[in-house]
Amino acid sequence: MVINDRTMNDSLKTLLNLEEKSLCPVFGMIKKKVQRMTHTTSEYAYITLTNKGRLVIYRFDEHSSRAESYEFVTLTFGETSITQQGQYIVSLEFLTDTGSADVNFSFASVVKDKELPYQKRNADKMYKLLQKLTGEDAG
Repeated sequence: MVINDRTMNDSLKTLLNLEEKSLCPVFGMIKKKVQRMTHTTSEYAYITLTNKGRLVIYRFDEHSSRAESYEFVTLTFGETSITQQGQYIVSLEFLTDTGSADVNFSFASVVKDKELPYQKRNADKMYKLLQKLTGEDAG
């Protein structure tokens, strides 16, 4: 499984709508719901915010992949934080057609052993945008 800037951008590009642009693609981990504790509780993910107010996620592991997206106009809860080790932690909740969806993910500004030259720039930008979108920068 190759994780690099090109595969990230190619994977996310196919999920964008017409005239939509990816603003800050990052590689991260996304929490997944599991039935049994023996399964992993997170997946790799390529994550970006778009100029059309969407969060776009491409989840993948060694066996499968799936895409999802959420519009920030449906955001009901959002919280961001940074750990002492520089890990960005994000918890969001969106209204959906079937109720609500919790989206919990993390990303780092530096990813060792991966060819992600823009990760730091994009991680910082994503964090700042998420703070604005969740209303956490109001003070």
